[in-house]
Amino acid sequence: MNYEDFRWAKEVLGISIPTTYKKIKQIYKELVKQVHPDSSELSPETAAEETANLNRAYEIIRTYSENYRLDFSEKEFYRQVDEAVMHKRFYQDNYKKKTD
Repeated sequence: MNYEDFRWAKEVLGISIPTTYKKIKQIYKELVKQVHPDSSELSPETAAEETANLNRAYEIIRTYSENYRLDFSEKEFYRQVDEAVMHKRFYQDNYKKKTD
């Protein structure tokens, strides 16, 4: 995941800053209802495409929300990603050194 994907997902879902995961989920559900083929005037193909975009955007935001803090600035995004990568890469080595 990169920041461009994240920014795209934020725009697709119309997320404002600050927000909570609960609010993101609520927005997602409302948008999916709006484009559902049974309740919208969109063609089935367009509805399927819109739903796929919403699902992808929600998955990107959900993954970020589960793994990092909910700060949507670009600087914080990269700081969190860098910390997570470093933690995964070096945590086990540091843990073993401290317990030896």
